[in-house]
Amino acid sequence: MMTYRLLFHTAITEIRLTLRNPGFWLFLLFTAVLTSAVCLSTLASSPLVLIIEITNNVLFFQFPLLAIVISPAVTRHRSLSREWVWATRLDYPVLLIGQFIGLTVVFFIASLLPLLMMSFWIMLKDITWVINLPALWAFGLIFILPVTFLEMCVAFSFACWFRNTVLVIGLVTALDVLLWLGIFMPDASLLTPLNHTLLTLHLDSVAGLGAEKPILASLLLFYVFLGAGGVMASIGGSSQVPSYGESQPTHKSFVMLGMFVGCAGIFLTFWLYTLSVKQSIVPPPPLSSQIDVWGVESAFHNGSISGAEISLQSEFILRNVSDVSQNILILSLNTGQNLIEATVNEYSVSFKRAGETIEILLPSPAAPNGVINVKISYAGSPILLREDYSLQTGIQNDSPPSFQNPVQTYLDGNVAYLHRDGDWMAWPLSSKPHLSPDEVIILEVPKHFPIAISGEIIEQTDTYIKYQWKEKLPQILLATAPYQTVEQSGNMVFLGRYSDKKSLDNAQTILALAETLDKKINPSFSQRYTAVALPYVQEVVMSNSIIGLPNKDSYFPDDNSRIYDFAKSVTYAWLIDRISWPGEITSNGYLRGSETICDMPDETGHQKCETISPGKHNLQAPYGRLVNKTSHNPLLNAISAVLAWQLAEEITGSDALTQREYEKWAVLAECDISAFSSPDKYQTAGWIMSFHDALDKSEMVKLIQVLMEKYPIGSPPITEDEFLQIARNYENAIEPPLPCETFIRK
Repeated sequence: MMTYRLLFHTAITEIRLTLRNPGFWLFLLFTAVLTSAVCLSTLASSPLVLIIEITNNVLFFQFPLLAIVISPAVTRHRSLSREWVWATRLDYPVLLIGQFIGLTVVFFIASLLPLLMMSFWIMLKDITWVINLPALWAFGLIFILPVTFLEMCVAFSFACWFRNTVLVIGLVTALDVLLWLGIFMPDASLLTPLNHTLLTLHLDSVAGLGAEKPILASLLLFYVFLGAGGVMASIGGSSQVPSYGESQPTHKSFVMLGMFVGCAGIFLTFWLYTLSVKQSIVPPPPLSSQIDVWGVESAFHNGSISGAEISLQSEFILRNVSDVSQNILILSLNTGQNLIEATVNEYSVSFKRAGETIEILLPSPAAPNGVINVKISYAGSPILLREDYSLQTGIQNDSPPSFQNPVQTYLDGNVAYLHRDGDWMAWPLSSKPHLSPDEVIILEVPKHFPIAISGEIIEQTDTYIKYQWKEKLPQILLATAPYQTVEQSGNMVFLGRYSDKKSLDNAQTILALAETLDKKINPSFSQRYTAVALPYVQEVVMSNSIIGLPNKDSYFPDDNSRIYDFAKSVTYAWLIDRISWPGEITSNGYLRGSETICDMPDETGHQKCETISPGKHNLQAPYGRLVNKTSHNPLLNAISAVLAWQLAEEITGSDALTQREYEKWAVLAECDISAFSSPDKYQTAGWIMSFHDALDKSEMVKLIQVLMEKYPIGSPPITEDEFLQIARNYENAIEPPLPCETFIRK
């Protein structure tokens, strides 16, 4: 009991001394100024982005300042005339532990200052965000306190070992600068104090921490135990210095116990962290792939959702549409879900996990055009891979290749989003939408939060609702979360719990664009919409009357630019939802940052160009991945761009932006190769010029109506040759874009 009392009084004394230290007040002043500067420079962003910016800046710049305040508190014991050990007869470990406790209390309370300053600036900008300030404070404390604790521990440990204030401050500053420059760790990793998780941390307006929880929780706990273990080891080691005399045996045991607990915590949390990281990176792809090998003639799925888990039983009738016999069946299935049992043609079969797929061994080879009946049971908690929602970036801003697929599955205890084509439901590898002529889904969903759903209710109790989807399934099956519901002109809007006024404005813009587009194509249109914010989704999703709102936080110089940007997203999503387009599954990925270097033209005018990327190895998808390439369809992108021009003009009443865009595409259509060239862009530009020269607005509408009638979703996709045959029926025939002869890729 005496030891605890001594610790308490030592901590109180250290708190008083720290509050008298001018360096501590300079630390507070710098923190307040830094937070205000970050707020003023990023106020155009959402508060969720703002809290991450504040966290990263404060945690980086405060490190040397912490050393300036902490190191003198420890190194003062070198002077025998001012030595607390001799003046108070305190045992040295008790003295240091008491001091550390006092400093921890002071700086933890000081960590509230950035949050206070942030709250002040947010309320000046948008008073409606006051209701969400408690959540922002919770996020801020979760991020700031553990890393601040680790930085304090590093400074305190250096001071214990080196006992020289100038040396400690120099070492901490050098460490901070090396981390910033990427010299100490060239690639930002989850282990750096200014770490990869916090650098690219994604707070979602619907799910909050959501998919980040497993990695972040284990990482921050690792920081806490690493710091605590290091401090106890430093105290134990420095207390062996002869000038301070022998420590009492009980205090030695206390220090040893602290070191043991710290080491055990380090190993446990690091193991949990590595487990979470392993689950969040893209696994090795299957050695063999069956892309568009199996045609789904019928599919039946029956399942239920319970918390973060989903259980399903699926039955398929599959036809081998390839030219060769197949010995195995490969089905896509989320890495968090496990196959329990499988039968093929009533025979129990063996199976194994292969990356993001399941390989099922067929009891006998399936001949070309042969049919098999497959029944499987599977369950688990779907995992959202980090590559799909938070692109890995190095401290040096390197751009490794992207293997990002659209987010179509998310499930935790409070939030659920299930897309028709999501990997939460087993399906053969296909570049087409997951549709079959005869398809039924029955799903039991808990009854506790607002839900946007496209299915019909077939059963209902006090705790759950059972829904059914039949035949041609819409893209968005369900989205449920603690939504804020708002009615706008008869349309229902489901906003995330951390949404702001900007989110509502964006929803209204998207609704207006969707309604204008539907009435443009079908003048008798009179449908009401449900707009729902989707977790982690980056682009608009159109699903009949349900519109999926993206979690997007882009800056626009003016309102017209914002409307035009959303017009491009809406038209693209609308075309994807109404017309069958060719897709492609590739394992090449995409270069996020690339440039094209061209040689001088030869005597015929030809140039040889090579596209290179300065990027490095993708730590989140180290083995590559199968990704869908539908978004690189030049014809689809061109029709979407022209429709977006027309929509933006109708909504804004101005053609200034469309004229600027036209000039940009006109330059590309002339094959003017730039440093950031792409063959897809040149082809898209050529189609845009063809549409602009040949079709007026009414003819463009008629063309789209014909495409909707001849190529509905689920039918064989339209090809460029088929499109040209249709386009030749117009008075001004659409000519295919001429290839850029000067663009020859190595």
